[in-house]
Amino acid sequence: MAENANLKLIKGVTFDWVSGQYKKILPHVADKAVYVIARGSLEKLSPLFGTFRGKAAIKRWYAKNQQIPLKGGINPFCLVGDLGKFIVVEDQVISYGTMSKTKTEPSCDWVSIWTLKRGKIMRCWLVMDTATAFLKLQKADPKALLK
Repeated sequence: MAENANLKLIKGVTFDWVSGQYKKILPHVADKAVYVIARGSLEKLSPLFGTFRGKAAIKRWYAKNQQIPLKGGINPFCLVGDLGKFIVVEDQVISYGTMSKTKTEPSCDWVSIWTLKRGKIMRCWLVMDTATAFLKLQKADPKALLK
């Protein structure tokens, strides 16, 4: 049986995201797409978290991803060698997984829900275990506080 087209697309987009190949993703993003990335208290700590509306805003968001150095445990939500698990439900692809524990970092669960229409990404909702994500951000910036 052939792999579902939406599933194939999101697996590719996830790989491109975590390997830093953001320009490969943009042709698959609809003009009116919305990304909601780890919404909530983490939005105050980093420009990588928040709600980004429209392809132009999402393009700027991917550019910010390239400008912020990965340090002190701040990494993409998954790794190239472990993109997580995927489930297809009609026009949505749900992916989820756990970032493995390291010597200095706790493990971190994450889930994303991608909504597609006619082969284009309309919405990406990604949330991580916010307590663990905050600990990782605080390691990179010990002055970081949730307000």
